[in-house]
Formats: sequence, structure tokens, C-alpha cells
Amino acid sequence: MKKLNVILGIAVVLLLATAGVILRIPPFAGGDRPVASQTETMYVCPMHPSVVSDHPGDCPICGMSLVPQETEVHDHEQELQAASDQGEAVYTCPMHPSVVSDRPGDCPICGMSLVPMVTEGTGSQDQMTMADGDLPDVTLSPLRRNLANVATSTAHYADMEREVTAVGRFAVNEQRTAHVAAWIGGRVEKLHVDFTGITVTEGEPLLDLYSPAFVQTGEEYLATLPPTDGSESPVMESARERLRQATRQRLILWGVTPEQIGQIEENRVVPTTITIHAPASGTVLKKMVHEGMYIKEGQTLFDIADLTSIWMYADFYEEDLSSLHIGGAVDVRTDAWPDRTFRGTISFIEPLLDPRSRTVRVRAEFQNHRGQLKPMMFGNATIRIPLNNILMIPASAVINTGERQVVWEEVGENRFSPRHVTVGHRIGEWYQILDGLEPGAEVASSGGFLLDSESQLRAITGAAASAAAGHSHDNGQNDSPEARPAS
Repeated sequence: MKKLNVILGIAVVLLLATAGVILRIPPFAGGDRPVASQTETMYVCPMHPSVVSDHPGDCPICGMSLVPQETEVHDHEQELQAASDQGEAVYTCPMHPSVVSDRPGDCPICGMSLVPMVTEGTGSQDQMTMADGDLPDVTLSPLRRNLANVATSTAHYADMEREVTAVGRFAVNEQRTAHVAAWIGGRVEKLHVDFTGITVTEGEPLLDLYSPAFVQTGEEYLATLPPTDGSESPVMESARERLRQATRQRLILWGVTPEQIGQIEENRVVPTTITIHAPASGTVLKKMVHEGMYIKEGQTLFDIADLTSIWMYADFYEEDLSSLHIGGAVDVRTDAWPDRTFRGTISFIEPLLDPRSRTVRVRAEFQNHRGQLKPMMFGNATIRIPLNNILMIPASAVINTGERQVVWEEVGENRFSPRHVTVGHRIGEWYQILDGLEPGAEVASSGGFLLDSESQLRAITGAAASAAAGHSHDNGQNDSPEARPAS
């Protein structure tokens, strides 16, 4: 019995000693506190390592079954806090924020380049910002650069000529159009111009008109002529002369020419018809009268236009208004004369903008002595504006998001940095740069969208990396110095 008690006592002592070793916690002070870690089973897609789940299932991308994987969960707070206090740069993966390194490298999970995060030295993870402002630099390996087809061009000064084009339509020059109207009513006795399209000269007879009012006034005018024998008192002569001048003026207002009045005075006979003459030279565009037709005073008879000068109307977008001015040259090519270029001059720019098409109508005047340009004919109008000594880059280098224009400048070997620029006119395959870029800069002329999208992804994920670092979602597969999960 006594022997049994001794054995039990020894067993109790050993048990207590073992428990003390297991439960003992070493002392720590200040920054020597160890970091707690534990092993956890996560489920990962073999084809898409970024797909991670804490329970079995299928990959939402390819449908493969997720594979169990033992991962070690670390607490990143102390490492990021230490970097923050010292103002040091730490690097993280844009796709896997739990991967943190103190030096550049590649993500062990997806192979992407680690993104630099710079703290502001306040000791707060919430104040971490991406390097270089809102968009970080992007560094590519030579292989990735070749695969992405990233090529560069040099920003340089050059003399360029900007072309502004529009489709125009020719029209009659309204300043050289004459409307022939009846100044007195009557019946058309004879048409001298009996079809449209005929060319007439100024003063050429258009039609003969019988008018009772004209005949009556002509007789009154004959009565006011002085007698041939000269038997007339001075008082009667004065009154007759005043009446003659009034009657003569009435005939002139009806369109009777001084020559016709002279014939009446010479022959002492009033003709039964009055002849209406062309007021200007040109082409008869409209004929609205026929022989035997009765017309009223003021009725339109003919429309005559001088087509040796012709107008063209073209609509230009509001972005081109700065290139338009009165007196500027306009070159036009037509389908009717493809081997010829007609040059005209801008004579008018409408003061109002069409709110539906956002265009302004411009009128140009062309000389047309050979009659090759016809009203209602279409033509392709081009306005050329010389631009001297302007900074140019390829148009493919400019990324326009609607809110900003960005180009990617190569600031080091395979390292690209974003540059916010102000662009001017686009000239063919080139853009004018007004601000944001220096001459001689090497900019990405191809592959810029890849750089921009990767940089924006890094900016978004990098800003959230510090907040995500405190969560237990470490998907790292190794703990190498190049890219180790923070522990």
C-alpha cells in the first residue's frame, strides 16, 4: 500500500511538470512579442489560384473541383505597423493583398509584379497611399512587355496641317438673284422666253403684255405733249408740263423704259402692248407665266439667277469652330469632276448652333464662270489650317476615359509612369499636346490600355491591401524572402 502511494505521487509530479512546460508562456517586452499563427485548410482552384474558399465546392470560372490546401494564417498588423512607423516601402500583390514583402518581386500565387505601398509615417494603416498619386507606376519584365506589344514613340515638335472636312451642298447665290414681277395687270400677248434654263442678258425682252391701264395712260401722255404749232399761252404751257411729267413718271413706274416713251413721243402713237425686260443677266430658274394668261399687278413672272457665282452650305461641328473665319479658303471636290479641286472663300458663318446636330452652318462662295458647279450638287469640303511648331505624339498613345487624358511615359527601363496631359487638335494619327508632357519623352504608343488597366487595378487593390492584411486570408504557398506573407 505504501509502495502504491509512492508511485501515484511520482506520477502526479510528472503530470504537473509536463503541464507546466506546455502551458508556460515566455515573457516579452515591447516589440519582442511573438506573432500568433495557425494552420487552416482552404480550398483552391488548380487552374485559377485566385479562387479561394473556406469550404469545398466548384470553381466559378472553369467548374473544376476546389482542391484542399493547408495554409498558414498570419497576423500582418505588426509588420505593416512597423513599416508605417519607419516610413518604409512595402510591396503587395494587387490580386492577393495578403502577400506582403519588404522588397520588389513577383506574387508567389499569380506571378504578378508586387505593387509598392508607401506609408505616411503616422503609424496608421488607413493612411497608406499608392506611390505616384492616384495611379502607380507599372514595371514589366522584358517577356511581358513583348507579349503585351508595348512600343514607345518620342514626343517631338513638328509643323502640321490640320484638315477639317464636311459634306456641302451647292445653292444659288441669293445676292445675284432677280425676281421679275408684273408692275401692271394685263394679258400676256407674247412670250420671248418660253422655257426655264435659258440664259438671258440684262435688258433682253421677256414678254409683251397688253394692259388697258397702260394704253389709257399712254393716251393721257400724248395729250400732254406740246402742240406742234406752238399756239399756247404760258399759263397753259406750265400746267401741261406739270401734267406731262406726272404721266411720264407713272409710265416709268410701270416699267416703261425711257426709250419706249421716246418712241411714243416721236410717233405720237401709243402701242397696244408693253414689253417687260430682264432686269439682270443670268439663267431663268422659274417661269410662272404662259401666253394668253391674265396676270395681276405684283404677280411673279420669272426667277433669274446669275450662276457665274455660286454658294455652298456645309455643316461643321462645334469643335471645329476655332478653325473657321470669314475669308478662309475652302477646297471642294465633287463626284462630277473628280479630277478637279474648286477653291472658294468663306463668306458667312451662321451665329446659331443647331442643338440637335451640334453643328454650325457655314457658307462659302465659288466662282463658276464655266458652269461646272450646279445648284443642289454635293461636294466634299476641306478646310486646311497650318499649325507650326507644335508638340506631337501618336494618337494611340492617348487614353481618353472621358474625365482625363493619360499617356504612359517610360521613365526607366521597362518602367512606365502615368502622365495627365491636355490634348489639342487631332491631326490624322497624331495628337497635339498642350500641357503635361515634355519634348523628348518616350511614351507608350501601343499597349497603353494594358498599362492603364493594370495600374488602375493596382491602385484599387493596393488602397485596400492594408485593410485586408489584418484578415486571415493568406493564400501564400511559400515563405521566401522575395515575396513572403507577412508574419
